[in-house]
Amino acid sequence: MLFLLAVAGVSILMTGIWVGERFMPSAALSKLEVSDWSLRGVADSSQDAQLSAARPDGRQDKLPFIRAKLVQDAIKQGDFATATRISSDTLAASRAKIWTFYPFDDFVKAVSDLSDPSFERDLSAWVDHAPLAPLPRLVRAQYYYDLAWYKRGHRFSTETDKQSQAAFASILQKGAADVSQVLKLDPTSAYGLYLQVNMLRGYGATSRLSDALDQAIAVYPHYMPLYQIVLSTLQPKWGGDIDTMYAFVDRYGANAPEGSPLKLLHLQLYRYLFETAGTTCYGKRGDAYVSCFQEFMKQTLRPGLEADTAQALQQFGQMNQYETNAAVDDILSDMISQSGGEPYSGRLLQIAADSYGTDPRLVQAGGGNHNFLIDKLVARSWYYKGFYDNAVTKYKEALSHIGAASFPTPEEKDMAVADIYETLTEMYSKYHRPSEMVDAAKAALALDGKAYNRIYLCFGNYQLKQYDAALDECSQITADPESGIEARYWRGLVYQAMKNDEKAIDDLTEVANSQDDRRSQAAIELSMIYFNRKDNKGALDLLNRYPYLYDTSVTAKDNVAVSYNNRCYAYMELGELQKALDDCNASLANGSIPDAFKKKAELVARLSR
Repeated sequence: MLFLLAVAGVSILMTGIWVGERFMPSAALSKLEVSDWSLRGVADSSQDAQLSAARPDGRQDKLPFIRAKLVQDAIKQGDFATATRISSDTLAASRAKIWTFYPFDDFVKAVSDLSDPSFERDLSAWVDHAPLAPLPRLVRAQYYYDLAWYKRGHRFSTETDKQSQAAFASILQKGAADVSQVLKLDPTSAYGLYLQVNMLRGYGATSRLSDALDQAIAVYPHYMPLYQIVLSTLQPKWGGDIDTMYAFVDRYGANAPEGSPLKLLHLQLYRYLFETAGTTCYGKRGDAYVSCFQEFMKQTLRPGLEADTAQALQQFGQMNQYETNAAVDDILSDMISQSGGEPYSGRLLQIAADSYGTDPRLVQAGGGNHNFLIDKLVARSWYYKGFYDNAVTKYKEALSHIGAASFPTPEEKDMAVADIYETLTEMYSKYHRPSEMVDAAKAALALDGKAYNRIYLCFGNYQLKQYDAALDECSQITADPESGIEARYWRGLVYQAMKNDEKAIDDLTEVANSQDDRRSQAAIELSMIYFNRKDNKGALDLLNRYPYLYDTSVTAKDNVAVSYNNRCYAYMELGELQKALDDCNASLANGSIPDAFKKKAELVARLSR
């Protein structure tokens, strides 16, 4: 997730350089400070009281994310008995249901330490300790899967360099070999079968992926994530096509009995038509994007799918069971978040609300019936329409109504409550309310133990200039597969604020060398360290080290404009005036940084002399 820093007003007559959206006058080039954040929205004391709620005693040790950290530490210490015991207990408590494989699914994804180069060796020692046990290999296979995507990044193939793609293929091959061995030792391994399908999706829509699906559903025919992976991979961007997607759903879902989980395939297909529309219209803006999206849907959305999706939603609403509710929530949430799809997702939301017997309006006439799932979906809809206060109102309703819902375990209920707090955390972040963001993140962390919540504690404390607290929170998650790179980015900024340039350079260099979306901002921040040291040559070398800074196909135009503008300043200070002018012109071609106009005028005058 990218957090944008507030914009400070500047005079067009000032000369200096820019970092991101922040202006640095050349006369000072002082250390960057975060400007004051405007607080929008209405504070609510009852919300503060809700956020202070703590997890009941005795459940913390059952959280998959807490157990994963214990196993990670045990593997590093060579305590394979403890690692095996905790992992085995977690796996034994898990079942491949309709939509979840809780808690092992969450657990195993949190074991990997991608920041420790020796962790692969430690995992291999565990595997060698018990070569005929499938579990250590399964954990190592997940590590390879995490590491492969960590090295590759999640950009389109056309935006990913060949070195990263080669590393991805090489590492994923090792993971596939581990999974293959796991399935020889235990052919019914639910997570092994799932992971094999998930790994093969990295190669696109191939016959190997189809074979892996057949192998998995022969054992677990109603475990829907298997179908979801393959259906997603049949999108045109991965080598499939629309007709094949429809044929896939017809094959597995058309003849399924009413109420079967396989009827979820219709809703999943609808979801991936949305995703394909978004991909097809990628690069367009505003009305052009909306028009493109809706034209694509008109051409590809077949009448039978609308009817089948509505029928499935009606059946699942009447059933009102945890597993299908979780699936409906996940799929509809994703569709509501898709820009351009509002007419379609709004219609589906109304069908879902009717099916669950509740009213999706902001204010329900006569009180009405309530369902926390519909409350959440309605809140999400308001959020993505930009009506923040309405979204907060509905999320609070979801919290007040969740007590009436049925969950398989108390821990899974806690996870559902935490999910609402996590969304509130995201909203407080977007609307620049750091204190409330920190409170919400703490509430979510107390309930689900997810490391990613600490990103908001790290970032929020940085905003509040509580640097010691920010440093502690960031440092706890630099090894997390999901949030480690982002944690290093924010920790780099914390070190900058604490005037510890060398550690800031270490963290920001790691981010700049990654495939993460923050890499361009990290590289710009790195150049600022050298500018602040009056080391213009060092800043120039840094800005020339990362070609992606000037490539609009992989870097946002605003950051490209900043990169050219800052390099213009470096060349100007070093006396290379023509190169400086060329860069100022390139900056202005990609943005409208006021300082670039001033430098350009000065450069033209100097060159004419």
